[in-house]
Amino acid sequence: MKKYQLQDYEIYVSQRLHPVYDGQDQLLILYPEQTSICCSVTLSPTGNLQLATYWGIVYDICGKIVHIWYNDEEGVQ
Repeated sequence: MKKYQLQDYEIYVSQRLHPVYDGQDQLLILYPEQTSICCSVTLSPTGNLQLATYWGIVYDICGKIVHIWYNDEEGVQ
């Protein structure tokens, strides 16, 4: 998994997905095959994590650690 840091949050993204990181407070994740957005991870102005996912994506949040992967990937974490 690829690791990204959004302030206090550690975001881990499956190798099969293509993240686009603005270097500050937003991470867009694309399906490489369709070049369409499948997940958006942002920080609110107050520092809270906001996660929006679309079809085919599974995520797990434990404290300030987030794992994101395809729904057909078992045991990715």
